[in-house]
Amino acid sequence: NAQTGVILTAPTTLYAKWTGASCQITFAAGTNGSGTMANQTFTAGTAANITANTFTNTNACYAFSGWSTTGAAGAVVYTNSQSVTLTTTTALTAIWAPATNGCVLTFNPGSGSGATYTQNFTSGTAFNLTAMVAQFTAP
Repeated sequence: NAQTGVILTAPTTLYAKWTGASCQITFAAGTNGSGTMANQTFTAGTAANITANTFTNTNACYAFSGWSTTGAAGAVVYTNSQSVTLTTTTALTAIWAPATNGCVLTFNPGSGSGATYTQNFTSGTAFNLTAMVAQFTAP
């Protein structure tokens, strides 16, 4: 900042004081996520933890796996709350991956009788069906 009315009585050297620029991280929910997260402000070149994910999972078969810098189809490059040193404003998108045994398959006897049974599985992964049909009785 410029100062007025400075009076010097001897040769003087002034040194510039530099501070990092202010930047932001913006957040997007990505596929299988919803909600909003406030932008995070940080000082360029200074380590800071990424704000923890607060997006809502919209698909029980998926779980948050990290942050991408290239959109919903991108690879995870940062983990939740990871410490990073960024030098520019950065857009992060939440990546949701199939949760191990996060999906539920329900066996229901329909108009017959017998107890309803569930079996967990991982989305997109082959698995064997449990033979529950034999425990149902036809109407």
